[in-house]
Amino acid sequence: MGLFGQWPAASFVRQAAAALPPYGTDGRGNPQSTDCQSTVTAGQSIDAAIGKAAAGAVVCVKAGDYSGQTVHLNRSKVTVRSNGVAKIKNAVVTGAGTTLDGFTVVGAAYLNPEAGIDFAGSDQKIVHNLVNGRQLAYGIRCDPCHRSTVSRNTVTNLQNYGLFVGAGAGAQITWNNVYDLHADRVNDLDVDGVRFLGAHTIRNNYIHDINQFKSKPDSTGDTPHTDCFQTYDTGRKFSGTVIEANICVRVSRQCLIAQNDTAKTYEISGIVFRDNICETYDSQGINLGSLKGVRIENNLVLSGFQYQVVSLEEQDTGLANTDTTIINNILVRAKSDAFTYERIGKTTNEKFLNNLEMLDTSIVPRDAAFQQTRGPYAAFRTSDFTSYRAYIARLAVLDRGVPGNTSPTDLAGRPRVAGPATDLGPYELGACGRQC
Repeated sequence: MGLFGQWPAASFVRQAAAALPPYGTDGRGNPQSTDCQSTVTAGQSIDAAIGKAAAGAVVCVKAGDYSGQTVHLNRSKVTVRSNGVAKIKNAVVTGAGTTLDGFTVVGAAYLNPEAGIDFAGSDQKIVHNLVNGRQLAYGIRCDPCHRSTVSRNTVTNLQNYGLFVGAGAGAQITWNNVYDLHADRVNDLDVDGVRFLGAHTIRNNYIHDINQFKSKPDSTGDTPHTDCFQTYDTGRKFSGTVIEANICVRVSRQCLIAQNDTAKTYEISGIVFRDNICETYDSQGINLGSLKGVRIENNLVLSGFQYQVVSLEEQDTGLANTDTTIINNILVRAKSDAFTYERIGKTTNEKFLNNLEMLDTSIVPRDAAFQQTRGPYAAFRTSDFTSYRAYIARLAVLDRGVPGNTSPTDLAGRPRVAGPATDLGPYELGACGRQC
């Protein structure tokens, strides 16, 4: 039996066969060295090797302490790969079509550098890196970001933002492990697992243990706003972001917050949020503010510990939430005085269909070791990939008969039923498969 239960995703099976963690990286680098054109050893300059590399070259870096070096990957179509645990201060990637593979990024002084891996441009790959530097404000930041890949990285133990995916389109953010973020210093920055400002795909990420109480241990003042996924209007329009099949659990505030809070027009539209598991303890599970064309589908959202599970809010701009579809979700509130679904201000052309709305006070004491504590937290919990599916199974959530599910597979990669019936939530639990 795999981590996903009896129907493990095919991609997970391949990774398990390779003895890799199912999300993120273990920080030991990429051992592939047969294609290296040059090799850097401890005490040598990584930048010097990059400066001599031709397009298509692979620069391999042997295990060692390079934590005094900033890697500047500024040549097009060059791969720089760690063949073991190679610690660097940070990396700045600007060459088109480049790959940064397998490094351990530790940072230095507070906000110097600001980001562990900072990249901008097109067709870049940031893969298998471990970012673990407490004084960093950003783990991995891409802005602008076009058709790039951020995959199988682990980001932990830093200030503010795990992954920041800025303006642009076509980035693939997949199979990353983001956890245990904080804000030690009093500033205006939130703490988010993923902040996105463009039309990207954010799929199969494991974002967990982001605790507002982790931050500022000597402060009794306000705690930071800790969310899994956040976006807002910046003056640049984007549409078509897909956020699907992610695990977002033990996060203090919100799973998805998306707000058009200053622009007079709909700058943000067409977000698809589907097949996700969310468990949050404060604010709303999902908060949409003055957006257009958002589709919330087949999610399990455990929230309502304080406020709403799902909230539609008209922002001060006066724009209504419009063309919002919320369909086939399991929405669980933890307290009887919370709301499952609340509209604040105007909404137009809203569709709220076939959602299972529940009150389950038994989830209030869930994860007591997380709530109002400071960790540290485990990098990976096998139970996260079994307990939530078991929870849905106990609800006897089977195929309930509403067409139009746009996701062909569930969170475990199992085909959803096709035709006139679809099941609720992120997992397909019916016995009839595609023959219903």
